[in-house]
Amino acid sequence: MLKLVASAYSRAELEESLRAVASLSRKLEKSKATLEAKAAIKPSSSQQTLLDRRIATLQVSESLIQDALDEASQR
Repeated sequence: MLKLVASAYSRAELEESLRAVASLSRKLEKSKATLEAKAAIKPSSSQQTLLDRRIATLQVSESLIQDALDEASQR
């Protein structure tokens, strides 16, 4: 599957996507820390669950994009 991704997009497109996903991930992590520090979000709330899932999804996306970049570099 990574070969399909690596060949479907240019290296520049993958690098830009990685920057965007990493930026969004950092922003969500910062928001989570701020909300937790202010006790504005409860640990078992739906907001917390949604935030955690979004962060996890972005981490997976980062990993897959990085793998596609690595695959493209080997060609």
